[in-house]
Amino acid sequence: MSNKMKAIFKKITPFQLLVILITSVTLSFFNSFALSVLNNGGWGTMKGSFTLKNIFAFCFLTIFFSFLSIVIIEISKKKYRFTKVPNIFNKVNNFFSSYKRTAIFLIIIWGFFLLPFLPVVSGWDIVGSFHEMVDTRSADFTKNIFNIYPIASYLTDGSSTMWTNQHGAFLTAFYALTLKYSWLLSKSFLPGYVFLGLFHFLFAIYAYTKAIVYCERNVQNSILKIIGLILIIFNPMIFLNTISLSKNPLFVSSFILFFVLMFEFYRNNGIVNKIWNINMFISVLIGILAVKWALYVYLIVGLLYILIYKKIALKSVIISIIFPIVLFKVSLLILVQQGVVLKDDPIESKGVQIQQVARYVHDDPSILTKDEYQKLNRIFDVDNIGNLYSPAISDPVKSSGGGNFNDDSKLGYRYRTVKKGDWKEFNKVWLDLVKRNPQIAVDATVAQVGSYLSPSQQPLADYALTMPNDVIGHGYGSLSISKWIYHFYHNKIRTKAISVVFDLFTNKYVGYILHGNFWIFILILILPVFVTSIKKLVLVMPILLQIVISMLSPLANSERYTLGILAVMPLVLIITFMNSDKNSMVTIGQEKK
Repeated sequence: MSNKMKAIFKKITPFQLLVILITSVTLSFFNSFALSVLNNGGWGTMKGSFTLKNIFAFCFLTIFFSFLSIVIIEISKKKYRFTKVPNIFNKVNNFFSSYKRTAIFLIIIWGFFLLPFLPVVSGWDIVGSFHEMVDTRSADFTKNIFNIYPIASYLTDGSSTMWTNQHGAFLTAFYALTLKYSWLLSKSFLPGYVFLGLFHFLFAIYAYTKAIVYCERNVQNSILKIIGLILIIFNPMIFLNTISLSKNPLFVSSFILFFVLMFEFYRNNGIVNKIWNINMFISVLIGILAVKWALYVYLIVGLLYILIYKKIALKSVIISIIFPIVLFKVSLLILVQQGVVLKDDPIESKGVQIQQVARYVHDDPSILTKDEYQKLNRIFDVDNIGNLYSPAISDPVKSSGGGNFNDDSKLGYRYRTVKKGDWKEFNKVWLDLVKRNPQIAVDATVAQVGSYLSPSQQPLADYALTMPNDVIGHGYGSLSISKWIYHFYHNKIRTKAISVVFDLFTNKYVGYILHGNFWIFILILILPVFVTSIKKLVLVMPILLQIVISMLSPLANSERYTLGILAVMPLVLIITFMNSDKNSMVTIGQEKK
C-alpha cells in the first residue's frame, strides 16, 4: 500500500470504515444475488442464486463500492474551490442569491413547464377524499368506496361518519371540502382545483426558493451550486409535483423547507431566530398534515435536537418541532375518540407481512396447518390471496387500489366481516410460517424492497399526471371554460405532454436522474461522509428514515414514495462537498497548508 493510501486510510475513522463495509455489502447483495428475484419481476427465488458468477459479482461490487465511498470521503475533505470558472457561473449564482429574483424565476420557468398540466394533476385518492366528505358511511358498499379505502366493518360500527384517517384526516377534509364548496358555489370543480393547485404551487415556490437562496449565499463552490440548480429546476419529477394534489408531493415541499432549516440549524450550532422558528413550525405542521409517517420522522429529529442542543436551542425545538406534532396528535385523538374520524385500518401497517403470507399461500399453500388456515381465513380469503399476490404491490391482497372488490373472487382482505380480535393471532401465524420456511419470506421481502437499492431496476411510475374526470360531479362541471379544458386541453395537450415525461422517465440515460432508487443508491454511497458526528448524521437521518418507509409501503420500487429523497438529494450533494469555512478551502492543484 502506498504512503498516500495509508494517509487516506488514517483519516478515516473506525466507525466510518464499519459504515463503509455495511453499506457496500448491502448494495452489493441487492445488485448481485438479489437480481435472481428482481430481474424476474419479483417472481424469482434466491434459491440457487449463490453461483460462482454471482459470488464474484458480489465480491467485486463490495470492493468497488467501498473504494467509491473512500474516494467520496477524500474529496469531501479536500473542499476544492475552482479558481477559474466561466464568469457566467458567477452571474448565475449572484442572480439566485436574491429571494425575489429566485421566486419570480421559478414561477416563470416552472409555470411554463406546467402549462400542459393545468389546472392541476391528481390521482384517484382525491376522489375517495371527496366521497368521505359528501357521502354518509364508508360501509355503503353500493358506492364501492372500498376500492380506495379498506375500512374494516368494526371500525365503522355505530358511526354515521365516513371521514377516515386512511390518507390523513385533515388533508382529506382540506381537499374534499374545497371541492365540495367549489361545486356548491359554481357548479364546477375547476375553481376548487385552481385554488388547491395554487396553494401547492406557491408553498413549493416558497420552500425551494428558501433552499436555493440559502445554498447560494453559503456555499463557495460555483460549479457545485450550478449542478444543484440544474438538478432541482429542470427535473420534471420535482416541478410536476408542485401542482399535484396528493399527500406525498405536499410532503416533499414541506421536507425541502425542513431540510434547509436543519442545515441552517447545523451551521449555526443551534442558534436560530424567530423567522427560523416560524418556518420550522410551518414545515413540520404541513408535513404531518400531508403524510402520517412524517410525524415520526420529524419527531425523531426533534428529540435528537433536544438531546444534542438542549443547552442552546431547547425552547426553539419544543416550540417549532415538538409543539405542532403534539397539537396535531391531540386534535386527531380527540376527533377519533369523539367518533368524528374513523381511525386507520390496521392492515395498512402490515404491507411486508401480508406480502410474505400471500407468497406462502401462492408458492406452498400446503404449508398452512388447519388451525393457521382458520385464523388467517378470518382476516383474508385464504383461497384467493395466493392468486391475488403480486410481488410489486400489496393492494390486491388488502382489497384496495381500484379493483372491483365487490366481486368475491377478487376479495383478499375481509374488510366486511373482520373483527378487531381476529388480528391478535396474525403475528404468531406469520412468525411460525417464517420459521418453517424462511426461503419464501426472503423471496417475498427481496421482491418488495430490493428494487429500492438497485438502480438497474426501473421504478414504478405511480405518480399522477392526469386528473380524475366524470367521477366526482361529472368532471369539471357546467362552466363553458371547464368543458373546453376537458375536451381539448386535457385530452389532447396534456396527453402529449405526459408522453414526453414518460419518455424521459424510461430513457436509458436521463432516466436515472429521475428515479428515486438511483438517488437512494447515491445517498448510501455518500453516507460515510455524514457519520463523523451525531450533529452531521442528523442532517441525513430523515432521508434514511424515508428509505425505510418506502420499503414498508404497499408498492415495490415506488417513485411516489421516494419523491422526498429524489427532491432533496441535490441539496445533500451540495452540503457533502461544500465548505463553510473560507480559510479552509484549497484550490485545484494546491494542498491545504
